[in-house]
Amino acid sequence: MNVFSVLSKHVDWAGQRYSVAAANVANVDSPGYRAKEISDFEMEMNATAMRLMRTSSAHMSVDGHTGSQSYDVTEQSTIDETHSGNNVIVENEMRTIGEAARAISGDTALYKIFHRMTIAAAKG
Repeated sequence: MNVFSVLSKHVDWAGQRYSVAAANVANVDSPGYRAKEISDFEMEMNATAMRLMRTSSAHMSVDGHTGSQSYDVTEQSTIDETHSGNNVIVENEMRTIGEAARAISGDTALYKIFHRMTIAAAKG
């Protein structure tokens, strides 16, 4: 795998992690809502080695997948639960959102560095 591909997948993963955490925060007052989490990126990279992906609308779809990677979203296991059955811990979700935002920012900076290096190498 090249660096650009891995960075792109990591940005996609971090964005989806951000979305899952934001959905948890949005449902903090929903009775019976169970907090969700996304699987670790390392596990996802190990699992994607044999997956087929549709990267263009012209490609034939094998499993109905439309382009961006879809990651496993599971219920969080926490011991804190309200009387309404909700188990969202806002502090944890805000930490996750911050981590995802930092990951996207870091990946973008790395992408820029490798892009500049590629351009410099091409120019000679």
